[in-house]
Amino acid sequence: MTNHRAIMAAHNNADWYSMMSDIHGLQYCRSEIAFLGIDSPPRYRSWMTTLDPEERAEQLLLIKQDTYRLGIGVKDGFD
Repeated sequence: MTNHRAIMAAHNNADWYSMMSDIHGLQYCRSEIAFLGIDSPPRYRSWMTTLDPEERAEQLLLIKQDTYRLGIGVKDGFD
């Protein structure tokens, strides 16, 4: 069972990623399982951050679909 506070922290982190993307005029999408940058993220930021510790297979599929991108980085909020 995942700690409710860890899930809340992951969602707060995705809020921050959304805000930073908005400030820089970058496109992104946010689902129940991850925040995904459509445009390249600002320097030292990851392209994806996880939001659900139970959906690892789905998150891995998202990563696999975008491995062609230069500088791909993923922040796992749970491990």
